[in-house]
Amino acid sequence: MSAKQEAVREIRTLAKTFKGLIALADELEDIGSIEAAAKEADNRLSGAQAREKEAAERLEKALAEVASAKKEAEAIVTSARRTAEQVKTLARQEADKAIGEANAAARGILAEAAKKKADLEALAADQAKKVEKLGDVIVARQATLDGLNAQLDQIRQKVGA
Repeated sequence: MSAKQEAVREIRTLAKTFKGLIALADELEDIGSIEAAAKEADNRLSGAQAREKEAAERLEKALAEVASAKKEAEAIVTSARRTAEQVKTLARQEADKAIGEANAAARGILAEAAKKKADLEALAADQAKKVEKLGDVIVARQATLDGLNAQLDQIRQKVGA
């Protein structure tokens, strides 16, 4: 073999070796890309997990605040109902007291009116008796007057005759 042929053969062997090395480099490069992609995916996963944890904490805090607000609202409603019942009871007591006082005042007015009516009826009966007596006196005096007038007429006739 000639030196040229030997050089060609060795170049070809080296070329095959380099081809394998290039292919190996390409595969290592791909593996590096895959590792970088995996690392990026891990980073994204870590970020997503951190955001999920933060969201879960915010949700838990919000739920606690809602529960607290609900308890506070229930306490306010309970207090408002209790106050309303107290006001209602007090109003009922005040109304009953006012009605009682009004009824007592009305009974007093009615009693006073009944007494005044009885007094006026007694006074009217007394006045009626007095009027009746005065009527009797007037009748008696009228009879006396009639008698006197008759006598006066007789005297006038005697004097005029």
